[in-house]
Amino acid sequence: MITVILYGEKNEKNLTRIFEKNLKRYYQVHAVEESGVQTEGRGRELLFLNTENLSRVNGGPSILVLKPSADLAGLSSVSGNVIALASSACTEQLAKLAEKKIRTVACGLSSKDTVTFSSFNDSRAAVSLQRTVENPDGRVVEPMEVMLELGFSYDPLSVLFYTAVMMICGGFSQEKQGQKTINFLS
Repeated sequence: MITVILYGEKNEKNLTRIFEKNLKRYYQVHAVEESGVQTEGRGRELLFLNTENLSRVNGGPSILVLKPSADLAGLSSVSGNVIALASSACTEQLAKLAEKKIRTVACGLSSKDTVTFSSFNDSRAAVSLQRTVENPDGRVVEPMEVMLELGFSYDPLSVLFYTAVMMICGGFSQEKQGQKTINFLS
């Protein structure tokens, strides 16, 4: 089971909403909150946590998605199969991740980013994984492009983070992306 952690201020609702609405289409999601655990969807199991307080990530395969507001000062211990997703615009976060030696995938609007848009307009976006990465399970994920059908105005970074998680976890396999455009729920 892979764990996906959204780390940063909880009032950043757009990113959380995109993950909550879309993950359950591909996975059986166990969403952990202070008030309880909710399970939705079917397929491979995925543990989902949205938190603004995090001191350690140790153990099994995990993807740590850093909201722009995430303060890494409190994150004292990261070990095991953890990969972080960070905005390339958040240079302080990238420096802290490098200092802590955490494998990182940079997401952003530059062609130098590992995950970026190859094209986008109001209703469609093509997201590209520009280079080979190793997922938390140790498998190699080859470069790919996924077309998304967007029926809403969107925050570009939220779309990149969600798509990056799905590419890295195998939710958007290369076979799927070659056959169809993925409808993205807001």
